[in-house]
Amino acid sequence: MTFRHIASVAVAALAITMSVASGAQAESREAPRAQCFMSRDWNNWRASPDARRIYLRVGPKRVYRLDLASACHALRQPGAYLVNRLRGSNWICGPQDLNLSVAVGRRFESPCIVSGVTLLTPREVEALPRRLRP
Repeated sequence: MTFRHIASVAVAALAITMSVASGAQAESREAPRAQCFMSRDWNNWRASPDARRIYLRVGPKRVYRLDLASACHALRQPGAYLVNRLRGSNWICGPQDLNLSVAVGRRFESPCIVSGVTLLTPREVEALPRRLRP
């Protein structure tokens, strides 16, 4: 084997290693993104009876559960609507991406602090009582 042949084999091995590594990095960056959603894709919502959870319909099939740090009683009032003020990106991946308030009519907004965001499985959505499905 000549030096040139060894060098070309080494370069090819390095290229394959780099390709595999960059593919793994891209996959690890994309995996969390699958749990995320764009704020514009949120269609409907329902509050739990204790006002400690919000169920969001995102697109035609996905439902997320937002766990709240404390009860947000304004959610249960007739005519209540959610207001989310974006903090930079339109992607919502966790509680830090939500700045939620509830408004009723023209009255002032009550903040609702989100402590968790969970994408529900189809089985979990089916298990929800009908009145809680967004």
